[in-house]
Amino acid sequence: MEQYFNELEVKDNTIENLLKDKAEWEALKQSYTQTQDKVSQNLKKRFNACYPSLIFSKRSLKSISRLNEDVLLKLEQKLGQLQHRSDQLAYRDKIQGMDIIEMDFNQSGRFYIEKEGTSFHIVCVGDKNTQVEDLKFIKNHY
Repeated sequence: MEQYFNELEVKDNTIENLLKDKAEWEALKQSYTQTQDKVSQNLKKRFNACYPSLIFSKRSLKSISRLNEDVLLKLEQKLGQLQHRSDQLAYRDKIQGMDIIEMDFNQSGRFYIEKEGTSFHIVCVGDKNTQVEDLKFIKNHY
């Protein structure tokens, strides 16, 4: 009987530790989400000032906030070209059956744009690894 009580106590301790870990994980997750939201808002302010004819979706800002500095610079070069010389840009691909165009940046980066009058809507930003997921999102939401 004592063996069962010992096993029960060990399992109770394990459960308590897991619940404590879960609470810590939730706090870290919330902190990460808040930080990412703040970075996205800062990017939105900066991009609105630098690229007034470009409109960024929440999804694109969230993806951009995860880019490292070197990749972000390559993306911003393309955004500058889109802002100032959109008629001279070479597009990578047109999404079949849609008015959305795929453009590349860096080596494997891709972003998807939709022309809206004189503005461009940046729908999604990703890379070769997220391309299937990005295209699925675009086809479901646009």
